[in-house]
Amino acid sequence: LDKFTHYFKKDGLPHDFVLKLLEDSRGNIWATTANSLCVYNVITGKFNSYGEDDGLPITGFGGARQRTAITLDGQLLFGSPSGALGFYPEEIINDPIYPQIRLTDFKIFHKSAKLDTAINFKKIISLNYDQNIFSFEFTDLHFSNSKRNQFAYKLEGLYDDWIHIGYERVIGFTNLDPGKYIFRVRAVTNNGVWNETGASIVLIIAPPWWATWWFRIIMFLTFIGIGYSIYRYRVNKLLEMERLRIQIASDLHDDIGSALTRIAVHSEIIQTTKEEEKVSRSSQKIGSMSREIITTLSDVVWSIDSRNDTVGDLIDRMRDFLETVFPVGSIHIDFQTKGLHFDQKVDQVLRQNIYLIFKEAVNNAAKHSGADEIRISMINGDGKFKMEIADNGTGINEEEKLKGHHGIENMELRAKRINGELIIKKLDKGTSVTLIAKNI
Repeated sequence: LDKFTHYFKKDGLPHDFVLKLLEDSRGNIWATTANSLCVYNVITGKFNSYGEDDGLPITGFGGARQRTAITLDGQLLFGSPSGALGFYPEEIINDPIYPQIRLTDFKIFHKSAKLDTAINFKKIISLNYDQNIFSFEFTDLHFSNSKRNQFAYKLEGLYDDWIHIGYERVIGFTNLDPGKYIFRVRAVTNNGVWNETGASIVLIIAPPWWATWWFRIIMFLTFIGIGYSIYRYRVNKLLEMERLRIQIASDLHDDIGSALTRIAVHSEIIQTTKEEEKVSRSSQKIGSMSREIITTLSDVVWSIDSRNDTVGDLIDRMRDFLETVFPVGSIHIDFQTKGLHFDQKVDQVLRQNIYLIFKEAVNNAAKHSGADEIRISMINGDGKFKMEIADNGTGINEEEKLKGHHGIENMELRAKRINGELIIKKLDKGTSVTLIAKNI
């Protein structure tokens, strides 16, 4: 043995105090207590006990001085005040008959219920929701030492584990929720023989009308629908306001903030120098940057104005900007669209960032490329939107591209805001800026 295991009355011993132990030829352990004899089956792990009611010819065993012995032929001997008890373990035959179970009564509020047939033949019992105190009574039909048979029950639908109640033959319930239950009861003899089938009956407790499944579903769906609609409306409004607030703050900080800083620098130069050339140059810079601020503010106002939310409004804004940057006849402009519906509404964030990427790319072409032709194409289809601005100028070099000159970082940031992709390539002659985003 490599361990010790303790057994008590709750494990099947007839008493927690054991007097003597003997091991028989099969390895089973026989033990005596004050008034009974029991055996522990090492294979099944169960106890069987025998007392006067089982035919034990003595009323009890002695105290700590009790004598025990095993004969050469395997007979076990136990001493007692009334004489010696001897037997061969293999000759002890347990009662193989399991007890039959019968339901004998069903009570509501402690009074026997009037049923249309005897409870033992009943298959289903139906109760109203307010019949919430009831009990089952039962017995066994095993008449060999019947008073030592024990019972266990379970109520499927409330709990599925067997609950041992010893010798009790009645079990009551109170305040069960409406629903379907199955009451089951079984019995075990003193020798550990269970009636696994037992007795059972279905119990159905009807709910009140306000607790029926259809009423609950209707109310649940109603409240969920109302609550979810209110919640989504408020969340969408808050998110919309928050996105707009962050967007405006970011645009003002990035564009107007930097312009105002440069204006402040040139203002200091004007105040601190007497050189007319520097004063004139700084004044021109201030004027130019002021116009940039006005344009930026105009772009911000335009982008958040819900009256400018269609594809047509976006294209009109782009054409107006082209006319501002390139005077009529100064450059050839090829503007092509495909798959766009001019009355289609465009999300405010998508519309703003497409326009600002377009604006930055056109500005770069006007200021740095020296081109005499610019091609613009906007294609919507196959699940994506593609905008390309290409010129036939000198082309961007890789160093400028890597350093993020000419607003490249701003364009890439705006592309990320709309989960898009920005591709800038140097062509054989000129530069192309391509934006790929979701359909508009």
